Amino acid sequence: MAENPEGPGERMPRVNLFVFLVGWIAAVVVLVLVMMALIPEVDLEADLAAIEKADTDQAVLDGSLPSVLQPLSGPRPELPLSGSVYVPLYSGLYVGGQRSLTNLSATLSLRNTSADQTLVVTSVTYFNGNGEAVLELFDMPHALAPMATAEFYIDQSGMDGGPVAGVVVKWGAETSIAPPLIEAVIVGNYGVKSISFVSRGESLPQLGQ
Repeated sequence: MAENPEGPGERMPRVNLFVFLVGWIAAVVVLVLVMMALIPEVDLEADLAAIEKADTDQAVLDGSLPSVLQPLSGPRPELPLSGSVYVPLYSGLYVGGQRSLTNLSATLSLRNTSADQTLVVTSVTYFNGNGEAVLELFDMPHALAPMATAEFYIDQSGMDGGPVAGVVVKWGAETSIAPPLIEAVIVGNYGVKSISFVSRGESLPQLGQ
């Protein structure tokens, strides 16, 4: 009778190896599950927002105005020319059917486009989506030199009233002057990506016109 080349003594090592591999894989899976349960979930969006806030803390308006704006001394002047500009802002945006972008910040720029005339900026007011004036950047006349630009950083994280907002800038001049160019650069994060866009101001019609 021919001998069986593969007896029980030779099959056992293969069985033991299979059992060892299954046990090793099961141990790895259990270890991964335990680590996932013990390690807190990382909120990448919150971390990015915290980094951005830390980077821009120095730029947040703290009551001081840009040095390019000079307060006018004496009584409030009577300005024969005046105007108002509305700048649309967004504190949140809808992405994929829901508001996924929140706490958008804005850099507001006021540009005197006249080459030889001083522009007087009388007030800059932030309105939320409910039409409420929630922040007065300043309400006293300040002079902006010819071709100069004043910038304000607006952190909208603490503003209430929905995803839309706006800023009204009132200006004046003693003589004929080119209207100011006013716009806002709005930035925010969406997951690991960032978004930015420009919103340009529109002059509001004056009474009697």
